[in-house]
Amino acid sequence: MYVPVLGLLLLAGACQTNMEYDISNGLLDKEVTLFENELVVPVGSAGPFCLDLLIGQLSSFLADLGLPKDIVSVGEDGNLLMKAGVNVYDENFYRLAIRNGDNDEPYIWEPGDEDMSPALSTLLPMVGVTLHNQSFILEASSPLRTAVPMSGKITLKCSSGEETSFQKEVVLQDFSLPRSGESVVLAEFQVPEAYTDHDTKILLIEPKVTLPEHFGKQVSGEGNFSCILTQKVNISLGDKFSLPLPLDLKVNLPLSKAHLRAATVTMALENTVPLNLEVQQVNALDADGKEVSNIEIVPDIRLAGGSVGAPSTSVIALGIKTKDGSEIPDIKRISIKLNASSAPGLGNVLLSAKQGVSVNYSSIKINGGITLFRNEN
Repeated sequence: MYVPVLGLLLLAGACQTNMEYDISNGLLDKEVTLFENELVVPVGSAGPFCLDLLIGQLSSFLADLGLPKDIVSVGEDGNLLMKAGVNVYDENFYRLAIRNGDNDEPYIWEPGDEDMSPALSTLLPMVGVTLHNQSFILEASSPLRTAVPMSGKITLKCSSGEETSFQKEVVLQDFSLPRSGESVVLAEFQVPEAYTDHDTKILLIEPKVTLPEHFGKQVSGEGNFSCILTQKVNISLGDKFSLPLPLDLKVNLPLSKAHLRAATVTMALENTVPLNLEVQQVNALDADGKEVSNIEIVPDIRLAGGSVGAPSTSVIALGIKTKDGSEIPDIKRISIKLNASSAPGLGNVLLSAKQGVSVNYSSIKINGGITLFRNEN
């Protein structure tokens, strides 16, 4: 975010002062200080900075939990959507034919039962994330040039403790896998909202695929039978959710030209994200991303969580000064370490790409005046 602070400061000085200064020859090397007590300059508004800007960062956090990368997107309804797929079976039919000989009779392939606990259902509740609108699709594809019969039973089971709370089954009967290049849906399940916090499993029981004689001749070395389970969920944040968020912002504050020794940035923020945000540390960086050790930034930032229908408003402040009392140099970037935690009392608010933080008003308060017309030679 680029903030043309210096131009605003100079414009404000030109418009608001009625003091006269002699800038004739011989005096250009003198220092002229305006507004020796303090000056407040409005900067403007910005945003909203919405959650869809943090999708990459959220994906990295989930990758640290062992989940696949790039599983977060924005759904058609505007809510954040998490989608993860896992290979249930991935069998090479060419190698299967070699292992079992070149049969003159049809071959019954039985890969065995599978008891699947979907990763999103297992890991996300552990970090305080609540699942909503859970759906599952089990798909399969065959590398053979002809359709082949398949049988078995697929069960969705939601349990609380030892008791099964909800169960749904699909029986594969008179069912065929299509020929190579096509995939088919074996089963599709929608978990009722009342059971989204239950232990969820997908069971594939007694799957059988009847392969034709000499089936190895119908596939190349790369011909694989594939069975994939895909899970889709929307999410909200539970009471246990907490996440450290490091942010690196480009701000481009050319403060050295104004010869400032102290300044305070104040912003009125509106938050529609159901997260309480607290800034723990702020560091000034140069253009290369290295910390400017002589600058001290004191944050006073606590932002209450809100929602699209009930946004929260907060006023925050950043005090900027040098540790040795010298003039503040240019600040190209700011590194912010903050912690995000769930905001109690908002209920199950789905995370939406429309949620974000807006800067409704911002200003810079200059302490000690602005020094102009200094001869730098």
